[in-house]
Amino acid sequence: IASYRHDCKVDALQASRAAPIGALDLCYPLDVTITFILKDKRRHDWDNLLASFKAGIDGLVDAGLLPDDDVRSWSPTLRYEQGPKAAVRVELGA
Repeated sequence: IASYRHDCKVDALQASRAAPIGALDLCYPLDVTITFILKDKRRHDWDNLLASFKAGIDGLVDAGLLPDDDVRSWSPTLRYEQGPKAAVRVELGA
């Protein structure tokens, strides 16, 4: 879990550095869209999907994109899509 958290932090930092200037003028609570890309058609519960990404959310905090992971800092929108490989995509908005 610690290595996944670190990987998410590094990915978030790389993505934020690649963003156009001014694109990361963030206002809190921040709208965060988390898209779970599912490779199979099994039944998935939202609460379990979000819990499985807890270390990823902590990585966003570690990267400084979220000041904290409490309810005053961010507001999640959860989505899913089918894909050839399981993954998670995170989009930060105002």
